[in-house]
Amino acid sequence: MSVDDVLVIGAGISGLACAHALGARRTVRVLEAAPRAGGLVRSVAEDGFQWEEGPEALPPAAAAVRALCNELALPIEEASATAARRYVLHGGALVEVPASPPALLASRLFSLRGKLRLLCEPLRARGVALDGSIADFVRHRLGAEFLERLVDPLVGGIHAGDAEELSLGACFPEAVELVTRHGTILAALRARARERESGAARALWKPHAGMGALVEALARALGPALELGQRATSLAREAQGFRVGLADGSSRSARTVVLATPLAAARTLLVEAAPEAARTLATMSA
Repeated sequence: MSVDDVLVIGAGISGLACAHALGARRTVRVLEAAPRAGGLVRSVAEDGFQWEEGPEALPPAAAAVRALCNELALPIEEASATAARRYVLHGGALVEVPASPPALLASRLFSLRGKLRLLCEPLRARGVALDGSIADFVRHRLGAEFLERLVDPLVGGIHAGDAEELSLGACFPEAVELVTRHGTILAALRARARERESGAARALWKPHAGMGALVEALARALGPALELGQRATSLAREAQGFRVGLADGSSRSARTVVLATPLAAARTLLVEAAPEAARTLATMSA
């Protein structure tokens, strides 16, 4: 049986990007349990409309992803000026996302108690929760109501993930930089409002054909090295590296294995090959 240099398990955006980055200098194979690649990233076009079933856009700071799109010859679409006005569903109606401290205090998104909690933000300890989850940071600085009614919906639209699980520094490094520079979120919002007024603010963006175009391009670049409908069920060490057992009874061998799967799947696969790592993952929520 041939031995791959690297075997990536999971063809979501993380697995595909990893395989693409490694593929120029190493032999890579990607296994995906689902019949399509991309995981949560999917664009749908129907009846003249296009929408995203996962993350909708990318933040201005995603320079590495922009470079990847350029490498794959994917045209970029910047959000229009009207996209500066964003909305969330609250109380059965669309409510505009407030973008400045006065707008926050005037918005019907928040209760009086929630607004008073927002005003206390300058009194919060500045260095706390900067290296934790998005939810930890927001709760500490702005309160649970702000997290539930505003941040959770916005995080879902960009990352299609849970603010409790996503790292603030990894997903929103600009937030850490802004709070470090300005001291408080309210001060950072005032600075951003001035940028918008001067036209210096940067826009959200995505591939012109939708976020799904990125995973489709990565999948095409992999060609036959991407195997769909192949669910990994076991991972064991062997002389040449690792053996991955598949649901159909076959197996693959590789010198290096990359797990780009949801937490629960990674935890199951590591029980035999890396029991200590599996025990560590068992302490984390999926």
